[in-house]
Amino acid sequence: MSHQPPPESTDESRILSSSAVMAAGTVVSRLSGFVRSALLVAALGNVLHADLFNIGNTVPNMLYILVAGGIFNAVLVPQLVRSMRNDPDGGEAYTNRVVTAAVLFLGLVTLLLVLAAPWVMSLYLDPRFDDPSLASQRESVIAFARYCLPQVFFYGVFVLLGQILNSRGRFGPMMWAPIANNVIAVGVLVIYLVVFGPATEAEQTAGFTSGQEALLGLGSTLGIAAQLLILLPFLKSAGFRFRPRFDLKDTGLGHTLRLGVWTVLFVVVNQIAYTVVVRLASGGTAAAVDGGTGTGYTVYAQSFLIVMVPHAVITVSLATAILPRLSDRANVGDLGPAPPAGRSGRGSRGVGLGSRT
Repeated sequence: MSHQPPPESTDESRILSSSAVMAAGTVVSRLSGFVRSALLVAALGNVLHADLFNIGNTVPNMLYILVAGGIFNAVLVPQLVRSMRNDPDGGEAYTNRVVTAAVLFLGLVTLLLVLAAPWVMSLYLDPRFDDPSLASQRESVIAFARYCLPQVFFYGVFVLLGQILNSRGRFGPMMWAPIANNVIAVGVLVIYLVVFGPATEAEQTAGFTSGQEALLGLGSTLGIAAQLLILLPFLKSAGFRFRPRFDLKDTGLGHTLRLGVWTVLFVVVNQIAYTVVVRLASGGTAAAVDGGTGTGYTVYAQSFLIVMVPHAVITVSLATAILPRLSDRANVGDLGPAPPAGRSGRGSRGVGLGSRT
């Protein structure tokens, strides 16, 4: 007589299996990212010259998180799971409306950011960059911003489509796709080293030529676009077909946005703090033009990348795998097992995924 494992055991096994797939993808992605970082230092150094590109290339990710990341990452999966369970069409119409609204919103925001690149970058740069002695460096960082700010759109759509896959139990693609971005970045940096060579000592505090800006900026944006395109076949195999829906009124999207208010407020505070960090760090290498010394954003970013590896591999993988199941249980009102007979409700605290603590 065969014995079926209890539902809790099966669920835990699936969570661990999904987490392992995501953790493996994250590890490979981080390793390829370290190769990219090493090549970046070899090509640009680690002071002002490198800061110009790294700040211009990092700001789009910060702005994406600010304008949409909180809702996409923390609120969207529970709403997608709810619509899949409760809507007669399995959530197809709701998901298409979400994608349509997000594409329109991200497209408009990205266009405005590109047009406002000089003003946007002034928020992240130390006031020294307004000095005439740093005019060429300021122009370079603005040029990088113009090339890289379209990444706001690609980041947003990538995370949105990845969360649609997560809500359908397909966790691997979103964690493995960034490897394509790193492969392209490595290729771009190899081309840069062959064509332009590593930065000389004199170039360590100088700006870039227009050709260098185009190669690095467009190559970086191409990598983000590639990791988005990789998700499309997986969406098709998961049964999702995108059909634009413009009937956005009274469809529950307002409720989704209201659920994300506190998350958005947290993200805003977090990004304000990070903006201060980038602004302060940019002043460290800007001082080198006048003979000063100091490290800047590049050194900070590389150190932070190493510190965040355990969080990315373990915490993010587990949380991402648990969220759709947790959302499904919350949707059906499953708040965990009742307390055993003879014990007070207080004794059940901390039991089950839905227990209140």
